[in-house]
Amino acid sequence: MNTDFAKNTSIAYELVNFSRDKEQLKMVSNTGFVITPQKIIRCFRLSDTEKVLLIDLLSYMGATGYAFPSHGHLAFRLGKKSTASIKNTLASLKEKGFIRWVTGGGDLGTNHYEINNLYYNPYIIMSEFTHYVIDQILDKYRGKISYDILYSTVLDIVQKPQNSINSEEDVYGIFINYLFEYPNARDSYQTYYLYASTLTYHIERAANMGINISWFDHITDHFEKNFPHIKLNYETEEPIYQMVKNPYDDQPIVVKLVGRELNDEDYEQWREYRQQLKEEVYKLTEEEVLKTIAEVFRDETGEIDLSPLLVGTGYVSEYVEAMETGGDYLPILKKVLDDPYKFLFLLGVVGLVKLDQILKNKNSNE
Repeated sequence: MNTDFAKNTSIAYELVNFSRDKEQLKMVSNTGFVITPQKIIRCFRLSDTEKVLLIDLLSYMGATGYAFPSHGHLAFRLGKKSTASIKNTLASLKEKGFIRWVTGGGDLGTNHYEINNLYYNPYIIMSEFTHYVIDQILDKYRGKISYDILYSTVLDIVQKPQNSINSEEDVYGIFINYLFEYPNARDSYQTYYLYASTLTYHIERAANMGINISWFDHITDHFEKNFPHIKLNYETEEPIYQMVKNPYDDQPIVVKLVGRELNDEDYEQWREYRQQLKEEVYKLTEEEVLKTIAEVFRDETGEIDLSPLLVGTGYVSEYVEAMETGGDYLPILKKVLDDPYKFLFLLGVVGLVKLDQILKNKNSNE
């Protein structure tokens, strides 16, 4: 056996050899090994004991898909004299949807354990999407955002103290319970969009910086590319919106655009722009105002993306169709705005700076 791990071969190969070796380790009671998905190892809201016990049950199951170890034997393998913690941990794994059992199913009257379908496990789904969101933020803002702030902010959301779990403040727990109640929400972009928006909002506030990632486009593009058989619901809000409010909904539109609260200097600049441009704005036709508003939502690729305004309004599919066919999206924009002129001033600094440039260009061309 090559005892110099990862010298010339992969660590996985060496670990397999290590698990099977009977020569270097003279006396071993078991030469097996278990493949453990990283999704279990890094799953939020699974305690260390739950993870180890779940992995141990997997090692018993092998190719049969079931196991029937006694509580005493499981406790012994985990180095515990009492079976109380084992029983509590098994009950927790069952409640969290990881395992199921039939009492007295084994040859010795022990429980008959099986693993549930982990593809639909809410703890796995929410944990993996959390890791995905953080990976996307790191890919774009590596070196610009504090890792400590990023990780601690997310952990404050996903790893609540025991007495806070399932409370109104436990947003992560609400999403988990929602997926238990509505299993098909696993295939809904709205679930992921709302959760990503919630995470991003708290990260932006903690890091005092904007996160310029269009989760709506990101998630819907992913669904359409990888799961074309799933029909996305653009027209109506799903039940999760009755349980969790998008934190951006209570913020001025400028916060949605720049990703942070406005400070005193921003507001002063905003007031100056409003005063300077007020007369010019009201000289514009409604069509010009709508085009100006649309310009504010032009993304990094140069495309206009009105989706932040339209989610939940019932006009998303109409807008998508108009953009794909080269149709006119301005009537759609007008439908969601009571007063385009008033809305233009609600856009804040970003909208007014762009408006200033548009007016300068317009006047220089005349």
